[in-house]
Amino acid sequence: MNKILIILEVETETPIHIGTVSTSIISDVHLNRNIDGKIVIPGTSIAGAFRGRATRFFRSFLKESEKECDALTVDNASKLCRCTVCQLFGDINPDVKVNKEETDKLKYTGYTSKLLFHDVEVIEEKKSFIRDGIGIDRHTKTADKYTSAKFDFEVLPVGTKLVIHLEGNNLTDDEEVLMAALIAELKEKRIFIGGKSSRGLGQVALIDVKVKRMPSCTENEIDQFINLLESDDWFNSGTVLIEHWYENRLDEAREKLQNSKEKYFNISGKLVFKDGFLTKDNKQWLFSGFDAIPLIVEKEGTKLTYIQGSTIRGVMRFQAERILRTMLNYFNKEQSETEKLIDKLFGSTNEGSRLKISDAIEISKVCMYEQDHVAIDRFTGGASSGKKFDEVVVYKPQYQLNISIEDYKDWEIGLIILCIRDINDGLITFGAGGSKGYGFAELEDVSLKTIGNIGESTNTNSGVYRAREVNHKKAKDYYKDEVFKNTVDALNKVTKEGYYE
Repeated sequence: MNKILIILEVETETPIHIGTVSTSIISDVHLNRNIDGKIVIPGTSIAGAFRGRATRFFRSFLKESEKECDALTVDNASKLCRCTVCQLFGDINPDVKVNKEETDKLKYTGYTSKLLFHDVEVIEEKKSFIRDGIGIDRHTKTADKYTSAKFDFEVLPVGTKLVIHLEGNNLTDDEEVLMAALIAELKEKRIFIGGKSSRGLGQVALIDVKVKRMPSCTENEIDQFINLLESDDWFNSGTVLIEHWYENRLDEAREKLQNSKEKYFNISGKLVFKDGFLTKDNKQWLFSGFDAIPLIVEKEGTKLTYIQGSTIRGVMRFQAERILRTMLNYFNKEQSETEKLIDKLFGSTNEGSRLKISDAIEISKVCMYEQDHVAIDRFTGGASSGKKFDEVVVYKPQYQLNISIEDYKDWEIGLIILCIRDINDGLITFGAGGSKGYGFAELEDVSLKTIGNIGESTNTNSGVYRAREVNHKKAKDYYKDEVFKNTVDALNKVTKEGYYE
């Protein structure tokens, strides 16, 4: 028996949601819990996240004689797949019967998984909280009253430490190399845990990697093997730590990298507000004494405000639609093309989104102030009786913004860049009170990282890949970059010619 045990210690950088059916009036969807009431992240959730990334990621390691996973094709339900992913994680169609040449009998020949993912251990479980969401009308930019699209769900908070345990059985050297490459993808935050990742959830930071090897049932190691079985704790007793396994295997992965098919784009920076910023916590304001207070998260013992990834996503989607409608009108094209292009980038009910926008957490704590308001009677011009309200406003905050997209098209990068341009030009506001002067911001200290065909030169490592990273003090500086001008040209071509695949 050749078994390695991999222990990954991670910490949540954005909330995590692993939901289950809820019959409670407190929340529409609760976190998954066991019979004792403890929060449980099933091993299948982790295995699914790893396999989903591996299906696309392993293409970069294929030799000419090897093929991609059949899961990437439309017609995959009636055949077995012999790809690297299916050999490691188990066949996507294990029950398909095939006729072996040496016999006349039908036999099952699907692979079982060489990996066993344990349920995730939550260390020092923190208090969960309820997160709200609401559908936005694309035309009015207000809550969609007709569909009543208000919902909420329970999440694990930022700063929760988790331990992921998995077993690898009889892995070849090449498969161990691929597992190290996948762990590097987790470290680079290209693997998300749980649901609603496109809304800003599921991002974790990799803190530590430990790999141990179990003693085998051989004459030299039989005593250690028996003691290990009796201990009932394979991960902590009787195993041998493999020093520098992750670092050494990652170096091998970089050497084995073939012609990369990976395309990945990331933009990060400081979202700096010019004045006040206003959001509302729909639960905590009830206990605050104010009519509206900002969303607050506790990180390393400090309470900080934050912007939900879904808020940033909604604002950018709204502006992207406006940009496309303007461009299509200029080229005398049908406005129905807008929805097709937007769904390609932001996703729809039929197609998941490749665009991930994480929660933007306050970089350093700033001051807040109370702002009083009163409704005005339209006939008398005086204050309306009983219409006074107040709110807590965050003054000139700075948030860490992170946007990424996998398997991008050049025109999609061009559209994202135009949205960021409009943020800096004051055409987009965040949060509530935009008509009162709140929510205007600029993106500063911008870092652009690309893997793929945007730009030829590379200057940094990103997991197993070489990436091109460009840093600018102001977001407007990268508009001058010829490479990114080409992405806007690609957007012009798509809107003019109607090509968006």
